[in-house]
Amino acid sequence: MDSEKLKAIAEVRKKTQAPIVDCQKAIEAANWNIEEAIKNIYKDIRGRGNSDESYGTVCLYTNEFGRVGVMVELSCESGFIAKSREFAKLANTIAVHISWANPLYVDTSHVQSGVDVVLSMDICLLDQKEERESNGEKTIRQLIQDFSSKWGERVTVVRFARFEVGKDGRITL
Repeated sequence: MDSEKLKAIAEVRKKTQAPIVDCQKAIEAANWNIEEAIKNIYKDIRGRGNSDESYGTVCLYTNEFGRVGVMVELSCESGFIAKSREFAKLANTIAVHISWANPLYVDTSHVQSGVDVVLSMDICLLDQKEERESNGEKTIRQLIQDFSSKWGERVTVVRFARFEVGKDGRITL
């Protein structure tokens, strides 16, 4: 086997942590297309997995001055996705967004009845425009949908908490 093929197998192994034999089979089946091989490994693992299990990460973020801290739980369907750099980057992007945008709810289903729908769009994480990665062109919901489409994996923001020095945490509108 030539060195380019070995590098491709190593790249798939690095990104998925799947056994080398599975990486080789997947990349050969994908005609040496690394991204396609990775998707096939994730689909195969998800097909073998228990649907009752949940995977994901809890991302912690504090701003550079240590005055704002965020904890966000992001879930997915497989351990391979949960361990990926791309998933960790998405979780961090969401945590950074929460730190400065200060949403109150994950989405409109969590909003108390009687709150104006337009107001609820401003205070719901998934409906807010993300500024750092997409320059305000996409909402957090769209970033998650893009990730889901790329990796064929359902991703959900389960919950988040935001702490700020000197703030008591009560929600006032």
